[in-house]
Amino acid sequence: MRSRQRVQSRKKRATEKAELERQQKRNKWKESYEFENSELLCKIAEFECPTTNQDPLSLATLSPIELFELFFDEDVVTFICQQTNRYALQKGADRWNDVGIEEMRCFFGILLLSGYNQLPRMKMYWEQTQDVHNNLVSDAMRRDRFLELLRYIHFCDNAVLDGSTTDRCWKIRPIYNMLLSRFQKNAVLTKCFNVDESMVQYFGKSGNALKQRMPMKPIRSGYKVWSLNLDNGYMYNCEIYQGKGSQSDYQVAFGHGPGVVLGLMDDLPKGNYEVYLDNFFTSTKLLYHLGQEGIGCTGTFTRKMIQFCPFPTDNEMVKAGRGIFKSFVHTDLNIQLTKWQDNKQVIIGSNFDCDTPADTCQRWSAEKKERISVPRPKSITSYNTHMGGTDNMDQAINVYRPVIRNRKWYWPLFSYILQVSTYNAWKLSRYADSSASNTFLDFIRSIVCPYLTLYKTTRKRGKTNNLYPCKGVAARTPRKCALRRDRSSDKKNDREENEMWSMQE
Repeated sequence: MRSRQRVQSRKKRATEKAELERQQKRNKWKESYEFENSELLCKIAEFECPTTNQDPLSLATLSPIELFELFFDEDVVTFICQQTNRYALQKGADRWNDVGIEEMRCFFGILLLSGYNQLPRMKMYWEQTQDVHNNLVSDAMRRDRFLELLRYIHFCDNAVLDGSTTDRCWKIRPIYNMLLSRFQKNAVLTKCFNVDESMVQYFGKSGNALKQRMPMKPIRSGYKVWSLNLDNGYMYNCEIYQGKGSQSDYQVAFGHGPGVVLGLMDDLPKGNYEVYLDNFFTSTKLLYHLGQEGIGCTGTFTRKMIQFCPFPTDNEMVKAGRGIFKSFVHTDLNIQLTKWQDNKQVIIGSNFDCDTPADTCQRWSAEKKERISVPRPKSITSYNTHMGGTDNMDQAINVYRPVIRNRKWYWPLFSYILQVSTYNAWKLSRYADSSASNTFLDFIRSIVCPYLTLYKTTRKRGKTNNLYPCKGVAARTPRKCALRRDRSSDKKNDREENEMWSMQE
């Protein structure tokens, strides 16, 4: 009985302590909220574009293949060839022929083609039937050779693996580091960035430590990738989510979501950028820290994240009508929080952007049966304009995602970064010539067709079926040339020959 009373009293004291801390936070913020609908006291300096290695004017003279090879250049393809040849020898491939740069580029071309020219089975690209046969693929590479490359393609050296490593993505890490450095080197930097999550579809059983399941997302199962994109969709940096056990120093100090943002922005050159986030990555501590670094940040909040802010209740906002908004400024942190009544309540915070001048947006009115103009804060307008870069990239690459599969758990991650490289190259072409009418599909096709034409590796058919003979191994005789032996005629010839020798004797 006494022990139960002790437990209850201990819980009561803990509840009172937590309530006291929440009340202190509310009082601290209420003392700082002196003005409604007031502008921020601090402003982010004007953006000065950092110097980049890529001249925007020179991009207009590059072909789609040259833009793509800014990322998959000779060094990257040579590295993949070396690791693939080494892995094939480690696995004891008896009749393996070393893969070269041209053959690997042809292999990449077939992968990209499978994204927009999909067939139910992979081997159908080489079938001779008229309904599925593809001359471009069958003439570029033999089916058995393609399957051989698909089996042994590799991106790291297993022999130099350190047992103490905690990186769960070590199989794919070298190629990701090489490509991300080229993304950053060839990027044409702009003022606005956004951070969001990107999903890589994967339904296999391997790689369970990395695989995530999100039933409410368009891609329900797969790998989660944190992505830093320009507002036009160009990927500048990314990081594969490795589960709860892996935390960086930023995540320990600022929390999981804000730590991801700071980690992705470490590789950015110094400059006065603007970053847009959703409520998973946003916090008041992050907004204050980025403001001290001269970086503007705007993000959405949930009601639980800012319970200490004296906003009107949801019912009061609904009664006030659609389009009403209330703003408060924290003078110590230089952060403005705004609550706007749309179809639902939207809470947004910024360390540089104000609510005025407000504009209007069109919304459907159920009462008047027509579209009406609704007031909208300026910070909401800026957020809607610059936040969709990652979503645009996801939508484009998932439509033409390569469908050729592999048993390796990291294969979807390589297909993802291959498609992202193609998307970034397309964005560079659009930046060089904004009036160009070529779509992402047209850009992929302009890479695939030359790759499969210039780098074809097929040989003319000879009298044997051995397409890739090894030295010192005799070629097999085709079955059609083999003669069936007539045993009855052999016995008859032997009997006649014996009778002839007996007569002579």
